[in-house]
Amino acid sequence: MRRDRNWIATHWNVKAKELQNYNCAVSGVVSSYMFLRELEGEVLENVALSALTARRSDKTAGLNAGT
Repeated sequence: MRRDRNWIATHWNVKAKELQNYNCAVSGVVSSYMFLRELEGEVLENVALSALTARRSDKTAGLNAGT
């Protein structure tokens, strides 16, 4: 079946647009994933710092109670 040039051009323009939309969607998902990973790292870092601070506070409270 032979297609005319206009149909072919339109067909491939549509396919290119679909691919562009797909790439934008994938890019958005990757950006969201990277943001969540960065946020997760910050949360874990804050939890670790809070635990260290609490532990130091416990030690300091124990030392002050012993004196």
